[in-house]
Amino acid sequence: MQQFKKHSQENNKDQTVVAELEAMWNTTKHVSKNYKKMLHNSTTTQKKVNPMIHDMYHMAVESVKELYSKLPNQDDRVIIELNLKACPLDVEGLYCIATPHFFFHLECDVYTNYKIEYQFCNCPFEKEIQAMIDKFALRSYSTEVMRQPDYPSFFNRALRNQPERFIRVL
Repeated sequence: MQQFKKHSQENNKDQTVVAELEAMWNTTKHVSKNYKKMLHNSTTTQKKVNPMIHDMYHMAVESVKELYSKLPNQDDRVIIELNLKACPLDVEGLYCIATPHFFFHLECDVYTNYKIEYQFCNCPFEKEIQAMIDKFALRSYSTEVMRQPDYPSFFNRALRNQPERFIRVL
């Protein structure tokens, strides 16, 4: 097996796609972000609930990272973490993490509702994460999706295509 410093795809980067993504992140063009609209065009309830969903999402992310940091295999501890609020061309996305077994995404939809989408794929911590979603009262604001039917291929593609600054080992 080939040795690597961070993850198994670091020597297989698709430099064209990486350059396109870097250009997207560094563009001077900006779209109108839904979460910014929420500050002015949302209901009183949304103004109270959305920050709570935001905070609970981040508490769950920290707990997920803690769980994953204890795995013995470095390949299993690789994480892609994106602050989509900083992406000038993403209208809905706020934050996203992806591990080899779990995807967790917070967004603000066009109606200024915060919502979470997540996906498991042979996740060693699915039971714990499901319990965490219940504990943090995120069930009402989250949906388990099958966005990627072949999640392992999706994750490896993401490792090949995402800039290294978004990838690390826990």
